[in-house]
Amino acid sequence: MDDQARPRREIKHLERCNLIPPPPLTDLHAGQEGPFCASFGEGPRSVEILMLTLCWQECYIPSMNERPDVLIASPKKTSRLPRLASSWRPRTASLDSLLKGQTPPAQITILDIDTPAQLKDLGAFMENLKRQPEAIHLNFVILSFGSPESREEKIRLLAAFPSPERVEISEDPGQVLGLLDNVAAKIEALSMQKPQPSPLDEVKAVVAATSRLREKNGNLSAVSIARLYGASVAQLADWLGRSRQTVSRTPDADSLQDKLEYFERVARLLTVLPEEEFRKWLRMPNPNLSNESPMDWIAQNRWQALADLVDDMLTGAPS
Repeated sequence: MDDQARPRREIKHLERCNLIPPPPLTDLHAGQEGPFCASFGEGPRSVEILMLTLCWQECYIPSMNERPDVLIASPKKTSRLPRLASSWRPRTASLDSLLKGQTPPAQITILDIDTPAQLKDLGAFMENLKRQPEAIHLNFVILSFGSPESREEKIRLLAAFPSPERVEISEDPGQVLGLLDNVAAKIEALSMQKPQPSPLDEVKAVVAATSRLREKNGNLSAVSIARLYGASVAQLADWLGRSRQTVSRTPDADSLQDKLEYFERVARLLTVLPEEEFRKWLRMPNPNLSNESPMDWIAQNRWQALADLVDDMLTGAPS
């Protein structure tokens, strides 16, 4: 292919944000330290190289950050676990600081211990785990023991966790890498879940109450939702797990619709509340939400439960 035509051909695919490699450093003028430090010359090719480089930054960087946050806690200075690939970027902490609540858990917290006896007091750790932003949906624990434990001991230990299904047990340090990969897959699958159908989806008056959140193409707009919720686009992007630049550039992107639908479901309270009252409701402690505010639950990714509460409020069903 003609070297001059190659950038133009690839630029046609920028909107789809395909996996476009960064332009070779030989295509850039000397002296730069990275794609954003290039001293581009004059002419259309230099501009096209810049566009390709910027697109590569938008497309590639998020994919590098898709791995969940990992924390390895051990009573020893050196963990027995196999070395993780650098792409995981694990944090480390002492087991004591984790159990005392001094170190916050991660999306995947690995406890590298010899025996369950080292986990006598889990109270502070459990409370800290519950307070994590994604505690309900996307937090897991891996218990790595140095030797096999009895079934009864495993049951006792698992029963101490509020969500035993989110706890994995390894009795061989060599198995931890496989468990870690499986848990990461679960987290990704959970993050892709779509909102459950609502009995109000076909009620015209309810759906019309949130029509202001949609663009002419029918897609929900992240900018309109952020404005209604009294949040910044950066804050909403953080909840959605996207960069502010990505959300700002295409606020009605198809890829955002599943997650924005949760916010639309909650906003159906506009059927009975003015906007200002809705924003107040979002920030007030609610007895149906363990005396936390709806915004607290949004920050914790408890979106489906919050949407269900709104359904109950509008239909008169007991909560």
